Amino acid sequence: MILRGWRYFLKVAETGNLTRAAAQLHMTQPALSRHLKQLEEEMGVELLMRHGRGVRLTEAGALFVDQAREILARADNLADILHARETQPTGELAIGMPLSWSGLVTTPLIVAFRRKHPSVTIRLIEGTTDALRQALKRREIQAAVVTMVERDPEIDMRHVISDGAFLIGPPGSTIVRDGKLDLKALTGQPLVLLSHTTNVRRELERVLAQARLGSEMVLEVNTLSLLDYVEQGVGCSVVPVCAVAGFTQRHRLSVGLIEGFRSDWAVGSLRGHPSTAAQKAFEDMMNALLVDLVDRGAWPSGQLPR
Repeated sequence: MILRGWRYFLKVAETGNLTRAAAQLHMTQPALSRHLKQLEEEMGVELLMRHGRGVRLTEAGALFVDQAREILARADNLADILHARETQPTGELAIGMPLSWSGLVTTPLIVAFRRKHPSVTIRLIEGTTDALRQALKRREIQAAVVTMVERDPEIDMRHVISDGAFLIGPPGSTIVRDGKLDLKALTGQPLVLLSHTTNVRRELERVLAQARLGSEMVLEVNTLSLLDYVEQGVGCSVVPVCAVAGFTQRHRLSVGLIEGFRSDWAVGSLRGHPSTAAQKAFEDMMNALLVDLVDRGAWPSGQLPR
């Protein structure tokens, strides 16, 4: 790096002696002389005058010392600023989170992150995996939590957790009971389902078709307001466990875990785009929260990658 040669020159100017400067720089005198010659060639002027007892600065050399000290001080300050940016996140963080994570993960995560990193401004987009993938490609967000059903060559995926699905019904439902349930229980039941753009809906349709089971959708909803409709007896629904885990206290619902129905969640970011300090800090905090939720049983059926 060119600044290294400048530092060598300042040490020579400080000591006035090549041998002494080389010793303090832990290098040989011939190597130091080569650096000084290269610097003079780059500057196009003579910076040092040799004499019997050492070296002294030329007029150009004295001017170079004054300017180089100021520039090197700025360079050192810039290095400190960049290091602080890596260790103390600032700026804007644009992040995408799934709708189903809102109550259990997103809200407590955003609150905790803001407390720890008040210098970061967060721009949050909540949506389906399809919508968040498109937002990533349009560079509207830096990272997003999405399902891993479909791989995309433009997006790097880091698996963070696997989740199951609940069959939920109104209070006292006869088809929903504690324990694991078979999808056959859905046959002939009126269903309130999330939008067909959600992974859980597409997976449900795939599994039902594979098992040659029929279903009767009576209402499609693109938000978790479907919990209100289920509670009011409009129909039953199939939702990710994480979507219900944060709401069962507020809604009087019958809940049962569906056998063999799982989704893998990952953090996705555009390939070739390095993570910012804020993004790394957010992902670290999210991973710690996921571990806590699983360990204390707040995320039933949640499984962390090994």
